[in-house]
This record gives sequence, structure tokens and C-alpha cells, in this order.
Amino acid sequence: MTSTQPIVVVGAGPSGLLLAKYLEQNHVPVVVYESDPHAGYRPQGGTLDLHEDTGLLALKETGLLGEARGMMRSEGEAMKVVDKTRKIWLDENVQQDQEQQGPREGRGIGQQDGIRGRPEIHRTDLRNLLIRSLSPSNIKWDHKIHSIIPLSQTSYQLNFVDKPSTITSYLVGADGAFSLARPLLHDIEPQYSGISMYELDIPPSNLTSHLEAYIGKGALMMLDEGKAVMPQMNSGRKCKVYLALKVPIDWQKLHPLPEDNK
Repeated sequence: MTSTQPIVVVGAGPSGLLLAKYLEQNHVPVVVYESDPHAGYRPQGGTLDLHEDTGLLALKETGLLGEARGMMRSEGEAMKVVDKTRKIWLDENVQQDQEQQGPREGRGIGQQDGIRGRPEIHRTDLRNLLIRSLSPSNIKWDHKIHSIIPLSQTSYQLNFVDKPSTITSYLVGADGAFSLARPLLHDIEPQYSGISMYELDIPPSNLTSHLEAYIGKGALMMLDEGKAVMPQMNSGRKCKVYLALKVPIDWQKLHPLPEDNK
């Protein structure tokens, strides 16, 4: 009796974990390697929106839509846009309030399950849901890759920091913008867009009712003069604030953040 070599997925983000869930439920051996020591090691960012033919469909096909539904914020897709004078150019909060007074027409996946629009879900909640749905043995935490070496056209060696190497014939890179797997396909590197973004958090205890009302139920984009301040409501009255600047790539080195605020 022969054993099937597992498919190796690099990166335990939503994409890598979702692929692992598809494979596991179809009885395909899979192992996910993640550099983080454990699931709660670091923040996973803000929220993401689930579309009818992608995120919602994937959750339904993997049997996770019911549990994920309680984590979704349909009102979170509302967007408000203002300039530096506080002039409102767009405010979807009012339109959304009107739409939610009556049922939406349609027979899509989300609508069949009572989900409106493209609901927001916190990345951490989604990731934890996917982690819980997988067999614990299929996720290898604290496996930071320092190199991937092609041994042949069908074989790859993954070299870890302070861990034994492993060889696989089936490799999927889901390790983000600075992927170590992507260079196996091409030599194009990520390019700086000219915009730097910084992420801040406002905990519920510091979020005033005035600011919460001004932001609205989803995201507020304050845009002008090549700068942006973008607060976004998350679950549990948490608020993410993104600051964006058009600056040279070395701007942060010339203007370092205070050590106690990083």
C-alpha cells in the first residue's frame, strides 16, 4: 500500500487555509507551513469584504458559511468619502439604511442565506474559523522558510529556520507579497507604488460616540492633497485607521517612527 505525498501550502493566511480546507474535505493530503509560532501571534489586519461568487461561495462550499455568518457585518460595506473641508462626496450609509428596511430581490448564495450585499468580516475571525475547521496536524506552526530550492522540474526542497528541511512535488505559495515561492515562476519583484500606509488601532474604550457616528457603519475616506486618513469600523466597536502618504520609498528611513509607537 502506497501513501500519497501531501500538497504543501506555504502560508496560513485566508487563501492558504481555504485551499487546505478544500483539499482536506476532499480527502487530499495537505500540510500548511506557517512562520508564526501560533495562531494568535500577531494581528491579522482589518476587515475584508466577501463577494457573492468568491468569498461567500467558498465558505458555502466548505460548509463554513453558517458559522461565518455570525461574524459578518453587512453594514460594514458602507463607504463615506470626504475632503479636507469635510465636504461629503459620497455617503452610502443613508442608502444602506433605506435598503435594509425591505428584503432584497435575488437568488444568490448570500441572499438565500439572509446575507445582504458584500458583508465585511474581520480577517482574524475568518482566519481562526478556517484554522478551527482543519485537522491540527495539517498546520505546522513556527516553520519559517528561508529558501526554496528546485531540485528538478517536479521536486522542491523547503529549507526552514532551525527546522529540518522537507521535499515535495506539490507546492502552493500563499505567502504574500514577498513570497519565497513566487520566484520559482518568474523574476518579477514587487514594486513600490509611491504610497506608504500606516495602520493604527482605536480600542472601543477610546472610540468616542461622535467619531463613531462620523465614520459611519463601514469606512470613511478623507482624501486630499495626496494624503488620506481612512478609519474603518471593525467588529466589537474596534476601529482601524489607515494613514496614506505619497512619499519616496526611503521616506520612513529618513523619518523613523518613535520606537515606543511601532
